[in-house]
Amino acid sequence: MPPSKTSRYIHKKINDKSKFDPRSFRVITLNDTTKATIGCPLGKWSPSKNKCKVGTRIQKKMILKKK
Repeated sequence: MPPSKTSRYIHKKINDKSKFDPRSFRVITLNDTTKATIGCPLGKWSPSKNKCKVGTRIQKKMILKKK
């Protein structure tokens, strides 16, 4: 699947969104030009602790467009 584009970022999908618990998505900064959406795999989210039991995985990367 080709990357999608927004006004500032190119979005590169790494894993399908349906493979993650929808309550677990977070955006983190990897460096000055790249961010990532991370999430917890389905069935591994602990609602009582509000935490992933196995660690998060990258769902997509967002790379800042060059000017």
